[in-house]
Amino acid sequence: MDLPDSKNSSWAATFRLPSVQAMLLALLAFLATAWFQIGPGFVDDGQGGSRLGMQAVGLLDVDGYYHIKMGELYRTGDVQRAGVDFHWARESIWNGQFSDKDYLYHLYLVPFAALLANGPHDAEGLIAAGKAACCVNMVLLTMAVFAALRIMGVRRAWLYTLLMIFFGGGYFVFRVNLNRSYMFSIALALLGYVLIARTTLPHARKGAWLGLFLLSAIYALSYTASHFLLVLLAVRGVLQLLVGAPAGETRLSELRCNLLTAAVIAAGILTGVLLHPDPSAALHHWWVQSIVVMALSHQDSVGRALDEVMRVLFNEQTNYARHIDIALGMELQEMGGRGLVFDNFAALFAPMLLPLFAAWARWRPSREAVLTGGVSIAVLCMFLLNMRFVEYVGPFSALAVGLWMEGVLASRGYQAWQRQAPALSRAAPLALALIAGISVVGFWLGSGLGLRPADRGEIAPAGLWLQQNTQAHGKVVYHDRWDDFCHLLFYASECDYLAGLDPTFFAVKNRERYELWRNINRGKVSDFVPAVRDTFGASYMLIHRSSSDFLYNRAQEEVRAGRLRLCIRDPEDDWALFEVVR
Repeated sequence: MDLPDSKNSSWAATFRLPSVQAMLLALLAFLATAWFQIGPGFVDDGQGGSRLGMQAVGLLDVDGYYHIKMGELYRTGDVQRAGVDFHWARESIWNGQFSDKDYLYHLYLVPFAALLANGPHDAEGLIAAGKAACCVNMVLLTMAVFAALRIMGVRRAWLYTLLMIFFGGGYFVFRVNLNRSYMFSIALALLGYVLIARTTLPHARKGAWLGLFLLSAIYALSYTASHFLLVLLAVRGVLQLLVGAPAGETRLSELRCNLLTAAVIAAGILTGVLLHPDPSAALHHWWVQSIVVMALSHQDSVGRALDEVMRVLFNEQTNYARHIDIALGMELQEMGGRGLVFDNFAALFAPMLLPLFAAWARWRPSREAVLTGGVSIAVLCMFLLNMRFVEYVGPFSALAVGLWMEGVLASRGYQAWQRQAPALSRAAPLALALIAGISVVGFWLGSGLGLRPADRGEIAPAGLWLQQNTQAHGKVVYHDRWDDFCHLLFYASECDYLAGLDPTFFAVKNRERYELWRNINRGKVSDFVPAVRDTFGASYMLIHRSSSDFLYNRAQEEVRAGRLRLCIRDPEDDWALFEVVR
């Protein structure tokens, strides 16, 4: 008669094992991401009917095509042979001064490309490799969040790991399903913060410093934002001064510890930079990516401040506040109010509701809960100014809420309420968990159903034409959209292009040529063929109608005049690839 109870208790005891929880979370993360990447559903069977198949045939974002192709080019040795001359982006700072800002991530992608793709021209295999990498990326991020919660002593760490989706929202789900190197950055930033918190414990300080040194070096090799660890340390340090030192410490002793921690992080970052193939180029790329791009995306604030700093400290006139327009991606824009309320309501309202909940339960938050809560609010503020921080909001909010909620649930006030209202005290947490669970599933399913790329890139036919026509190999292709570079490199790495990933790389290298490129694309240069042929040295032109009707129509006139030759046109006449007649 006791067998069912014994069996249930055995299952419960097994589930409470951290290793079992970690394995289940990893499996769930992999399967959920695989579903997202595959997009199972009904597809055309080619005979007028339908069948079950993969609806998401491409990668979600153009950058993913670049990253997986870089993994393949590292595997074939093409990147190593090119060295500092990244000729695939002729007008970028990368050409002549290349130091891969995603170096370790691209090496990580090499085995995916080797296992799933049959060479650089196997588009289907490379896309499968990119999707597989996304699945493993999500597993690594999930394990990092679970480990961070466990190290910080949060009970039910598995639950708060799942709730990072609840706090991140639909845009977070989209971002974590991209084949991008910031997936490493999220995990490293969160684990780095946990190690920073561990430095406050004298018995764990040396181990935490060693971990921070190694983690910072890996961070610098994987992503440009390794300085984010110093930002987190600075925010936490200010909060420590405001909150006050713990027993046995003083504000001054904590400040000394933080300065030593900052030195360890800086040493780790410097070590990572020195391990790059070209350290000086890596520093230059960090400056452009982290400082110049931020200045140009916020010209009226950051740009103006940076101009003053450069003038006063270095006597250099940068003029970022009145720089030419840069068409930056959506991820660098500010978050809109409506999107914030509906998509990130949990992260927005948690800092308001948790202190009220704690006051109601008469629980005095622990010092660590206050510090981590403050850091999570700072990360949320960064997201309000720059949407690329959304990927950090979910994990940091989950960590902060875990510390607060578990503290409240273990408080005497809450336990007294449990005795007074046993039914309600059990129903309330279950109701909150149900709302959060429905939101998590809704965010994941909604994003997965709504974001299924039905093709392998709008300009895939143009890239395949360049790949299959050997007379184009080794030639320069002019393209009016900077983000076309990712698809073009993916399909035809035998050709060279102007710039990609970020237009700032073009503008910083040569502002005059960048302005000429922009003017041509906007239809402000009537006789554009000489500039394309002689200034940019291009033998081919890829033009979109949406860039400029004038430019697109003028290109048709140049075909009739014999100065351009049509190679391939989009069936819906949205773009066309031309050869420049010399």
